[in-house]
Amino acid sequence: MVLEWTKKMSVGNETIDSEHKLILDLVNDIDSAIRTKDDALIGQALNILEQATRAHFENEERIAQAINFPFDEHNLEHRYILDELQAIKEKLADNQGEWSESVAEYYYMF
Repeated sequence: MVLEWTKKMSVGNETIDSEHKLILDLVNDIDSAIRTKDDALIGQALNILEQATRAHFENEERIAQAINFPFDEHNLEHRYILDELQAIKEKLADNQGEWSESVAEYYYMF
């Protein structure tokens, strides 16, 4: 399933919007790698997604702090996402880098 950016997703901040667009593209890259069963590309794409997501979350937190926006609840959501990405990467590592149907199900549920 390809995810597409829409104007409804905009938060009105060009930097955050561009990061959201990048993350959608990276998720789509993972989906494409899953469909083609390219195990090496899946692992690489997951690492890139995790790095981009961490950087994005740091930017969001900086912006929230700058405007005194209460961020605790949103930060919990960020922690959940990073934990799930890590769990997926660990499941992939447990399979010696091979993408199994069980890992795919876990990923798509996430």
